[in-house]
Amino acid sequence: DYEDISGDYDNDDIVIDDQEEEDPAQARQGIHSYSVYVKDCTWQEAYNDCISMGGSLATIDSREEWDYIINLLKQQNTGAYYFYLGGSRDINDGSYYWLDETGEWYGDPVNSSSFWGSDLWLEGEPSFQDGDTPETSLAILYMKSADRWVLNDVANDTLYTEEYLAGKVAYICEFE
Repeated sequence: DYEDISGDYDNDDIVIDDQEEEDPAQARQGIHSYSVYVKDCTWQEAYNDCISMGGSLATIDSREEWDYIINLLKQQNTGAYYFYLGGSRDINDGSYYWLDETGEWYGDPVNSSSFWGSDLWLEGEPSFQDGDTPETSLAILYMKSADRWVLNDVANDTLYTEEYLAGKVAYICEFE
């Protein structure tokens, strides 16, 4: 069981009229709806849940989209949660990418200096490892000590390495 916290995001750069036939490429960059689910699960389970509901784990392609999602999370007072995002890496590679609904990585590496949000990473992250556990998934969380929302790499099973998060794991699904 999980809590559903929902909201819509409309990128003003691309306007899609509901009366016209939508171009899927425009829809990907244009209008998104988000649902947030609070559920103790692995990143892979969250990814599969979003796909089964007709969406995907949220990918954040601009500062405006980041700001919208942060505002949505602030309105819901959910700062105590880790939120899985639709980013991952191959265990043998040091680059994180956004993952689309077909399971394909796209865009520039999320952890590169050329990524639009390179300043959003938690200090010292990505670390790629927590002890002996590889971190292959992306999450967003609120760092109270820094008073800001940050990106962090996490293990597929966050609760394995961070048991204290029981009851506080969540994920964001994005729908076209």
